[in-house]
Amino acid sequence: MSNFYLTSSHDSENQFLVESPGPHALNAGGLNPAGDAEARLALNPDDSWMLQSTGKQQVRVNGLLVSDDAPELIKAGDFISIDDALFRVDELRRIDGQAVAVDSEQGSTLTTRNWTATNATRPSIFLRLQDEGSVRELGWGEFVEQYGPIVRNYAMSRGLKWDDADDIVQDVMYSFLKRSDTFEYDLERGRFRSYMRTITLNSIRKRARSETRSARIEEELVASSESNLEIQWDLQWMAHIVQKSMQAIKGRFDEKTMDIFERIAIRSEATTSVAESLGMTEVAVRQSRFRVAKALREQVELEKQAHG
Repeated sequence: MSNFYLTSSHDSENQFLVESPGPHALNAGGLNPAGDAEARLALNPDDSWMLQSTGKQQVRVNGLLVSDDAPELIKAGDFISIDDALFRVDELRRIDGQAVAVDSEQGSTLTTRNWTATNATRPSIFLRLQDEGSVRELGWGEFVEQYGPIVRNYAMSRGLKWDDADDIVQDVMYSFLKRSDTFEYDLERGRFRSYMRTITLNSIRKRARSETRSARIEEELVASSESNLEIQWDLQWMAHIVQKSMQAIKGRFDEKTMDIFERIAIRSEATTSVAESLGMTEVAVRQSRFRVAKALREQVELEKQAHG
């Protein structure tokens, strides 16, 4: 990912092209050529990018604090927040000489045609959904556990109450259940998360049109561009992936090590205060945080690959 876009979550038309070799100064308003930085983007020799906080503002990647003494690796699909500003990392390709962000999924054409047996990219969860008996029940339970919270959180972010959002979850799950036997998952035709976003938005719009009290929600959906709705969906998707990944790696570390990571990366405690409270050196605390952060990044990438 030698070049990429930073796309504003508040206005998807507001994009900042980040090109190698850098470094680039970044603040809440976007890239700042003048060099007044709240964070800096630097290119590694392997074409990966690191984000370094300057300590002026809280800088987070996927909701986790970036320490000014520990740069964070960033990848396509990540979310970078600086104060109240939020940007999605969109990898780009050049088509006919034009830079195009490839994370955009407008016009996704995932279908429900029969899935070919030669498609090696289909996650095992879909195989279980197409099975019979208890195997299918296990697959369906896993599917609801994986995608139900994303749908609910997105519905609530659009203004629905908990009970209404729960109805949306049931509607979306039922809509997919009817198609699961013949669902075709082809990454070349679009990401699965985009397919789920379309079903969810259709369900929300249908409910908004049928209820007077939801008129405001329908107006907001109409006023929002498809790309803005997409970014908000991707944000909920990433938040769930990070949470799921955190649960997956907890068993690899002792309680003290996980506590160090959570206190610094999630609760924004200073390394010095954490070290003092635990009777550890700052170096040891940083090493503990680094080990968990590395494992979490690897798990997040596995989850992204597994769930589109």
